[in-house]
Amino acid sequence: MSRQIYTTGQSLALTFPLLVIYQFGIGFSGTIAALDLLSPAIWKFSGNEQIPYLALSAAALGTFFLYILLKPNYRSMLSAKHGLPMLLEAAIYALTLSSAIWLVMEKLIPMSINSSLIVSSAGSGIYEELLFRLIIFGGGFIVLAGNMKNQLAFVIALLVSSALFSLSHHFVIGSEVFTLSSFVYRLLTGIAFAVIFHYRSLAHAIYAHALYNVYAIGFFG
Repeated sequence: MSRQIYTTGQSLALTFPLLVIYQFGIGFSGTIAALDLLSPAIWKFSGNEQIPYLALSAAALGTFFLYILLKPNYRSMLSAKHGLPMLLEAAIYALTLSSAIWLVMEKLIPMSINSSLIVSSAGSGIYEELLFRLIIFGGGFIVLAGNMKNQLAFVIALLVSSALFSLSHHFVIGSEVFTLSSFVYRLLTGIAFAVIFHYRSLAHAIYAHALYNVYAIGFFG
């Protein structure tokens, strides 16, 4: 199905630094992404205490890091050779998308970035891309491709996953008032991230999404 340059496992290895920022960021800011079901469970298990939560998070991240180190094709993803070009490319995608919004909206608001925004953006990038792009888009394509032509399966999976992504911001992730314009805007954003996921990798989509949120929310609120 995919023309990705990295496997899902390699993408998750590339995403490890962002996961570290997010998991430890929760301990200091208390900000948790809407689709993250794991961190609230860790927080509750730690008795809603910062130090135990950070210790449990460090143990979980350490285990994941050790697993990455034991896999040569995953361990290589932690090098600057792979990480820096991917991060730069994701930043270009994020800035391009956000700048396009600025041109459409024709307004400029002073950027306001804080630790909570960075943590929530990291979490949203990770969990929303895992759900909407990897599971719904990627998994949906695999299921549909068994019953129809690949091109049609691709289009249906792309539109359905992007529509669900858009609707979730009105009824699940957030409480934004539903309007046709806002629905279409997030639908197109979802399509853009799906294209990045399909032609580049999951890691590119996750970082682009996270950086996009920082830039878009920092500028436009």
